[in-house]
Amino acid sequence: MPLLDMKENLEVPFKELSENFKRQLFYGTNGREVSLSYVNSNGRKGIIKRPVEGVVNTMYRLLRNNNAQKSMANLEQYIVKKKCSHCNGERLKDEGRLVKIGPTRYPEATNMNISKLKNWCHQIYNTLTTEKKDKSKIIFMKILYQLKKMEQVGLNYLSLNRSVPSLSGGESQRLKIAT
Repeated sequence: MPLLDMKENLEVPFKELSENFKRQLFYGTNGREVSLSYVNSNGRKGIIKRPVEGVVNTMYRLLRNNNAQKSMANLEQYIVKKKCSHCNGERLKDEGRLVKIGPTRYPEATNMNISKLKNWCHQIYNTLTTEKKDKSKIIFMKILYQLKKMEQVGLNYLSLNRSVPSLSGGESQRLKIAT
C-alpha cells in the first residue's frame, strides 16, 4: 500500500519509514492533500486523496470533547497496553533506572505504595550523615508532607508509578484534594 506522492511503502517496518513521513503521520500534512492507493480484501482498488490530520492532532481533538468517557472510548482504539521490553515497564530511560538512593533503585522506590514509601524515606534519612541530613532535610520534609496528605485522603495503597488514567474517579478526586 504505497503513499503515491511521498513514495512511501506502508508495508515496511515503521523504523524504515522516512523521518518526513513519520512527522506528517504524527502531526499532519498542514492541509496538503496526500494520495494513498489501496487494495481491499475484496480486490477493490482505489486512491484516496485528502489532507492528513495526524495522530497527535486527532488525539487532541478527541480530548477537547467535553465528554471525557466518550473521548477515552475514541482514544482507546489507538492505545495498546504493553510492557516495554527495553525498560521492563519501569518507564524510565537507562540513566534514570540506574539511579540508586541507598541500596534502592529509583524505580523500585516509585513502585512502593505510599505507606511503604513514607517509611522508606524515614529509614533513608536516618542513615544519612549529619552533613547530608542538613543538605536534604527540606527535600525530605516536602516529600513526606505530600505522602502524608495522600495517606490522609486514603490513598496509602497507591504507588507513584501508577498511571493517572488507571485511577478510578474517586481516586482521582482524592488525589486532587491531596495535591
